[in-house]
Amino acid sequence: MRGMGFNFYKLSNDIQFSVIVALAFAVLAGFLPNYERMVYSMTEPVEWFEARNHTGFPAGDGVPELESGEEILEEGKGFTLTVDAGAVKPLHFFLGLFEDTATDSALRRSLNRDDNKKVFGQLFSVELESGDTVIVLLDDQAVKLPRSGTVRLPIGETKKPLSEDAIEYLTAKYDFSEDELAYYIDMAGNWRKSSSARRIVTVRIIAAMAVFVPVVIGTYLLIGRIERKERERMQQELKR
Repeated sequence: MRGMGFNFYKLSNDIQFSVIVALAFAVLAGFLPNYERMVYSMTEPVEWFEARNHTGFPAGDGVPELESGEEILEEGKGFTLTVDAGAVKPLHFFLGLFEDTATDSALRRSLNRDDNKKVFGQLFSVELESGDTVIVLLDDQAVKLPRSGTVRLPIGETKKPLSEDAIEYLTAKYDFSEDELAYYIDMAGNWRKSSSARRIVTVRIIAAMAVFVPVVIGTYLLIGRIERKERERMQQELKR
């Protein structure tokens, strides 16, 4: 039975090289593009009667749009915010959406981007119409934040407190009041844990396979053509 197994090293050098090149392109196609945003855009908005259990999902019709910190604390969960895009500002501090982790390292956040169970969301400051400022956790790798106009944020719920690491970082970098640091609004968590988000892995695999097969064939044919041209050139030189 051992002799019947596949042995990569018994393939011709041309095929081996083609497979290696195709694997490199497949990995790039599977992991570099932002499929999170594409999958999130295909997620159906959640209506008001389901909103309290769907933090991080797109907000559908009837989900309460709140305008002040007082309303947010009173409502607690199942609401959304519609604000000017310029009022949503990144704070460059990241919280784990599955694990109780936090970091201000964009590199660490980027390295964990493709592991759904270790993915990070980013904290943002959001200025409301009332003039109040709130701190919001967004899965900004999935949620598209426009540069101008208005943006309707995902469904949120209030959470207390911010971690000590987050408070220490935000206090050192920004001028937040004690009340503003007393809680934050989670607008990320449940979507990443849903069946909708798990489609990201499927999309990555499909994209990688869609690239792998054509690149193997294309590279192999290209090598064959180059080798034929080289043989023809050598034959012409021998005839001279």
